[in-house]
Amino acid sequence: MVVEKLLEKAEVDRAFSYNKAQWTEAASLMAPPGWTLQTYDRETGLQIIAFNSSTGCAISIQPFFTNEKWPPDLVIVGTYLPIGMMPLITAELKAHIKAQAQDEIGPAYSLILNHRTAEDMEMFEFQITEL
Repeated sequence: MVVEKLLEKAEVDRAFSYNKAQWTEAASLMAPPGWTLQTYDRETGLQIIAFNSSTGCAISIQPFFTNEKWPPDLVIVGTYLPIGMMPLITAELKAHIKAQAQDEIGPAYSLILNHRTAEDMEMFEFQITEL
């Protein structure tokens, strides 16, 4: 079963390498080239959302910092795809996507995958913690 990789180890490592100030400073550089970047200042840390107008895909990275000095306790990475870009999401496919994501990020992290559809989007949200 071939499914596009929805999570990249490099972005997870980067998210857990910054404190809150460093994250805020680096956020503007996190969008892929050609994507539109928006940021939202949240109490727990600056959320970034990048949108690709040519594909309709979006990504979101939301860190949850509990203090100013340390890396976040939790990071939620969202991948949002137009309906039809992925095969029908079954329980088996969701388990495969979760296993593939865990293999990608490695044993230093734990993740929970939430999937839902809304309007015309497939939403995959990975809640990641560093072990």
